[in-house]
This record gives sequence, structure tokens and C-alpha cells, in this order.
Amino acid sequence: MAPPVRVLLEVRDSVGHPIRGAIVQLLYGVPRTPGVFHVGLPGAQQPSWPVIDTTDAAGRGEARLWHGGSAGEAWLRVDVLSTTVPRTTIYRDSVAVLTTPGQPAKLIITPQDTALHQGNSGTFTVVVADRFGNPRPEQAELEPGTAGISVAGMTVTAAAAPSRQVVRARFGSLVDSAWLSIVPRGTIAVRIMRLTEPDYSYVFAMFQLDGSQYTR
Repeated sequence: MAPPVRVLLEVRDSVGHPIRGAIVQLLYGVPRTPGVFHVGLPGAQQPSWPVIDTTDAAGRGEARLWHGGSAGEAWLRVDVLSTTVPRTTIYRDSVAVLTTPGQPAKLIITPQDTALHQGNSGTFTVVVADRFGNPRPEQAELEPGTAGISVAGMTVTAAAAPSRQVVRARFGSLVDSAWLSIVPRGTIAVRIMRLTEPDYSYVFAMFQLDGSQYTR
């Protein structure tokens, strides 16, 4: 988690005079987007919810904000509460907090393991992501990890006879791989018996060895 930043807020009356001793509460706004940020009390080493502070002579309250592991925009809501119990909200305002992705840390390849008939092609996707999995705008490249395939852009063609092959993704110093099985042409048929009383029935499922054309 990155170091926290200081959050300052001011409470003023209708003519702009600071209000001393106002009770302020910081919460997630609506719609709630968990993980984009966290807040805590001034000087705190860990986030906490909710954060409640009292304004000083300048009408100021303070908190700490940590950007979280989820990239995106979320709303930080500030409520000014009554000094009487039960407390009610007197004023309310919100500010948008934007958390951007971190530095490139890993590659996410989809699918991770798949199958193709010899001579057929399939498409892979590769996402450059930060350490939390947030996607970044950079583009990775695919390359053959073994000799039985060819690669053009994000399309992989199964060239070899039935075998196990490796598709490799690369961006700078980041490298990751996915598996590709080159399979012979054929059909798998499965009979499943349903033991649902009072009736017993069979379900037949069929699909090609590369996982396509599933029927039942």
C-alpha cells in the first residue's frame, strides 16, 4: 500500500465563517466502490471506518487517505453531525477520489490452457497489469514458446502433430506462459445417469477433442 496522503476539510457557515467544534465523519459515498481508497485518523498507521474528527478554530478537520488496490473512481463523503444525541447529519458533501493502476508487475493470459486441432487457430488475450491485477494500457506481445505453433499478433496456429505446446507472452522484463494442446480430430461421448427418484434417466453429452461443438 502506498504512503497515505493528508486530507483537509473545512466547515463554514452560510456566510463563510469557520465553525469550531463541528463533528465531521468521513465515509464511502454512494455508489460504494470498495478497495479504491481507505481513510484513517490523523497519525494513524492503519485505515479505519468511519473516521470521526472535530474541527479546530479554523473550522478544519483532518484525516489520512490511502489509495487502495482497486483502480477506479470512488466518492469520499463528509458528513457534519449534530452535537446532540442521537446525532443527525446537518451538512453533507462529497469529493471524487481517483486511484490509478500501479506499475506493470504481471501479465494475465486468457485462456491459460486450451486445445486446438492441428491446422486450426485460436485467439489469446494478454493484459499488462499491476500487482493487484488492475489492467494497464500497454500492449504485450505473444510468441511461440515451443516449435509446434506459429503466432501472428494474438492469433496462435497449431502447426505440429498432437502434442503439448507453450504460448509465451512478453512485455519488457515481464514474461508469462499459457498451455496449448494440439489434439487429433475426434468426438467424446459421455453418458450421465441421473439418479433422481422416482425416475432414473440418462443424459448424453458430446463434444470434439478440442472442446468445441458441445451438445447434450
